[in-house]
Amino acid sequence: MNTIRHTMKGTRGFTLVEIAIVVAIIGLLLLIALPLFSGARVRAYVAESRSLTSEWKALAWSCLVEKNLRESRCDTLAEHGYTPPADSDVWDWTGGTFLACGAADTLTPASLVACAGAADSAASNAYIALVVPPFAGFIPGDNRYVLVIRTNTGKVQESPADGTVVPTP
Repeated sequence: MNTIRHTMKGTRGFTLVEIAIVVAIIGLLLLIALPLFSGARVRAYVAESRSLTSEWKALAWSCLVEKNLRESRCDTLAEHGYTPPADSDVWDWTGGTFLACGAADTLTPASLVACAGAADSAASNAYIALVVPPFAGFIPGDNRYVLVIRTNTGKVQESPADGTVVPTP
């Protein structure tokens, strides 16, 4: 009995192997969790821009319908009746928001150009888009948020703000 008591009193703390195993497990959990959390940050930024552009989407479609789907009559934010919101922590609403128009099957945020005075297009792939750049450092590569309305179908598409192609309808 004394041997057991002496053995129990003599062992205190953890061995180096036990501590190394715990640190390795915590490291593996962080390795798995960090990419999920960084993706959640960009998804939250896109959700913010999506909610702030919902008003433009309704106003732009209503303008296009009133003007017989002619982009040249709805090629400024003023013609839509849309006032960009104040700058947020991520998005440059006042300095960088612009409209893009044209006809294309696939769109990358970098390929969109301003559409003031754009010619009307009866093509099946005609679009009007709202483009909003982020402030530097929030979204990698200065990738823009793009909300596209296909003028022939009214389908709405958006870029995932990671520089990938805007999906076709």
